[in-house]
Amino acid sequence: MTVIRVEDRDKGGDASRLLRTAIESKIRRLRLGIESTEAHLRALEGRHGRTSVEAMAAVTAEDLAGGDLDYVEWLGEWRMLQQLKQDLGQLEAIQYADR
Repeated sequence: MTVIRVEDRDKGGDASRLLRTAIESKIRRLRLGIESTEAHLRALEGRHGRTSVEAMAAVTAEDLAGGDLDYVEWLGEWRMLQQLKQDLGQLEAIQYADR
């Protein structure tokens, strides 16, 4: 968990509000990215008749070296989803320390 405490040097400063707004905006963008990536993964799953978990377990170096674009794309989308979820989790765990 991360705790953020912002102290405005100027009375009536909006730094704390601006920071929260920026973080909330990033959270919204991450959620949209997750939705988009999951939709793309579902399309790949439908096209190949297996889940992404199954595909990631079955992908070999030969698949990637052979240039099978679907598998390269699938792996990239899968990794992107994992990173987006990790980033979202970290931002959602932020707590704000108010005076």
